[in-house]
Amino acid sequence: MRGQTAYPNEANRSLGGTREPAAKQRTPPANPADALAVILGALAAASIGALMYNVLPLYLGSMQEGKSLHSAQTGLMGTAFFFGFNLAGFSAFLWIRRFHWRALSLMSVPVILLTLILSVTRSGVAEQLAITAISGAAFGVIYTIGSVIVGDTSAPERWYGV
Repeated sequence: MRGQTAYPNEANRSLGGTREPAAKQRTPPANPADALAVILGALAAASIGALMYNVLPLYLGSMQEGKSLHSAQTGLMGTAFFFGFNLAGFSAFLWIRRFHWRALSLMSVPVILLTLILSVTRSGVAEQLAITAISGAAFGVIYTIGSVIVGDTSAPERWYGV
């Protein structure tokens, strides 16, 4: 090892640069989806996308009570949400690699907020069904994007368990 140094760039060392050996320097991951910030963002997106699914019984119960809906109408609201959510998921193979994910996410969040506000202000059952289906689709878009990013990592089975 005569003439060789453990430092990647001898000029850096003489200029007061890093003194860390080359083996210990941090290198970016080969797969961009393996960056911690990307993984945390994807997990957050998937969690936001699944949020309404998790609170749907509370949403439907408050809608039934607040709007005086019959049980069959309340069931249709849940069906409308899942229709939109599943439509986004099933159709993802058509759009997931064609459109910019950040733009889709940034469009979906205001749609979610608007549909949740409209669900409080509108009273017609047909309107509620359409609003709930659109809301489900917007939540489905965000959930699908988060899931695809997690699936693009080098070890998706590790992150799907989180």
